[in-house]
Amino acid sequence: MQRVDGRQRRQLSQLRQRALAAGLLAATLSTAACADAPSTGAPTSAPLSTTSSAAPSAPVVVADLPGRVVVLVDGQGIEVRTPDGSTLVVLDPVDDALPAQQPTWSPDGRRMAWASFDDDGRPAVRIDRADDDGTDGSVVHSLPTAPFYFQWSPDGSRLVWMGAGRSRVVGGIVDVDVDVDVWPDAIASGGTLFVDWLPDSTGLVTHSGQAVLELVLPGSEPVVLVRSTGPFGAPEVLPDGRVLVAGAIEESGQVHVAWGRELESARIPLELVDTADGARTPVAAVEGTLVRFDVDPTGSRAAAWTVGSNGNKPLVVVDLRTGSTERLLEDGALGAFWSPDGSALALLRRVDADHLAWGVWRGGATDWLEPFEPTSELTRGYLPFLDQYARSVTPWSPDGRGMVHTLAGADGPTVVVQPVDPVGERVPVGRGDAAWWSPG
Repeated sequence: MQRVDGRQRRQLSQLRQRALAAGLLAATLSTAACADAPSTGAPTSAPLSTTSSAAPSAPVVVADLPGRVVVLVDGQGIEVRTPDGSTLVVLDPVDDALPAQQPTWSPDGRRMAWASFDDDGRPAVRIDRADDDGTDGSVVHSLPTAPFYFQWSPDGSRLVWMGAGRSRVVGGIVDVDVDVDVWPDAIASGGTLFVDWLPDSTGLVTHSGQAVLELVLPGSEPVVLVRSTGPFGAPEVLPDGRVLVAGAIEESGQVHVAWGRELESARIPLELVDTADGARTPVAAVEGTLVRFDVDPTGSRAAAWTVGSNGNKPLVVVDLRTGSTERLLEDGALGAFWSPDGSALALLRRVDADHLAWGVWRGGATDWLEPFEPTSELTRGYLPFLDQYARSVTPWSPDGRGMVHTLAGADGPTVVVQPVDPVGERVPVGRGDAAWWSPG
């Protein structure tokens, strides 16, 4: 494998910094500083506590949890481990001349995609079996720019990538089982770009330029679904094919299509858009001037975290069938991930200038877990874009009884597994900057 020079070697380690300069997810970046700063608004709706609101069940044994964990090590190595920290396979060694980032599980948990370089030193995505040693059967797709995000199609046959172009973000699709030495065409671009797959894997819904929602099918011209959306980031396609988006901000009976406006008593409508004809169905309105969300696997509820008009950052759960809402946080919300079966929600909030905390909500009170100091990879690479990453990675174990995350430990960045059903002591399971659980 060809070695690369210093400039190329630094390219992947600077992916997100380049993305920021190019305007990646600028809608979220208008509040990224707030997300990474201590909360100054009202206190959260529940105190930090590890008292479980769920019925008692047998303690979680970390070694018995199902699935595997992928770990980004030292910012450039990729390892697959068991939940208790035993290394199963090293997909990309830490000391390899070619750095690696953005490990992303396939939907069936059998393969891994990650950002690297090809043998000629060009940016590329590498795809390999997650139980292989990386020496056999690896598929390499060269890309026109260094990728900073991947998302597999639901059937695992395709992969969407995004990377920083010249003053804009570009994205494209590769067929994962076809090993070709040509650059795939970019099928979407914009000053900002967010994506989600259609349920049948035939194409994407994109949200670009902070305003335009499009249906993108490879080989066809994009179809505009909405020309002027409200202030949000990543769209989410429900199992029935409709898309959750934000409409224009409403304030005092007037409608505004604007980003980051300090509007008193501003509310953002949530709407479902039909990809067949662009018809828009109102669902509910949430407080704020910017909203991000994650929909549960059944498509019936959405966790929505917002930036309020007074700078607070609440989080609510919205019933997409009735429009009713339940507020889980008054302030400090950074994001959320639904469990694989949709029965629980993992909330992430800021506690103070240096610490974050996960909470688990199953209806009723939220079980708040022990605060932790986040790794720089989590803070700079994932937090500002957590709604987009909720489409492609998960901290949840397949059975919903555990979660994995990383923290800045005394001996450096550390991977921990946190039992959550019932809540137990978190368990350190090795070194790592970022970690995500396999789907199965």
